[in-house]
Amino acid sequence: MGYQPTIYTNNEDNTCRFALGTQGLNPLIVIGINPSTADDKTSDKTINRVIGFANGNGFDSFLMLNLYPQRTPYPNNLDKKIDTNSNNLNLNCISELLAKYNKPTILAAWSEKIEIRDYLKNCLKEIFEVTKNDNVNWIKLGDYTKKGHPRHPLYAKYTLPLTNFEIEKYINKLK
Repeated sequence: MGYQPTIYTNNEDNTCRFALGTQGLNPLIVIGINPSTADDKTSDKTINRVIGFANGNGFDSFLMLNLYPQRTPYPNNLDKKIDTNSNNLNLNCISELLAKYNKPTILAAWSEKIEIRDYLKNCLKEIFEVTKNDNVNWIKLGDYTKKGHPRHPLYAKYTLPLTNFEIEKYINKLK
């Protein structure tokens, strides 16, 4: 699988990206922290890693989603306060896309960066709420990080196994 996205959902001025991926029957659906520079024409390091994990683990496609849709290569530059409209559009997009799959597999991939803005934890909780009835198979890359978060694919070795991610237990531990 190369970089030939068939799914690209963004806002009018491309400051938010809601979904990026390829069409398939068995996608690796990844939820990261926020979109970086990848778009419908050019990949970035994170997307290249996602494609590598999809290829190496029997998936026929990938779908990149995020806790928050604001595009920036630097998560520390995310909005100080949540843009409720963008967040609602993100939730709607995630809900609509996941409804297309029977028992989708979601790779939790936000790392410690979930701690940089208080609203990111709420974004995760809202995503969980819109996905909990979709019979989702939540996974992570290997073990948790030292701080107890799922690993980001950019910094994970391809040899790490895909392991069960207990999303409800994780959410209940979030402060």
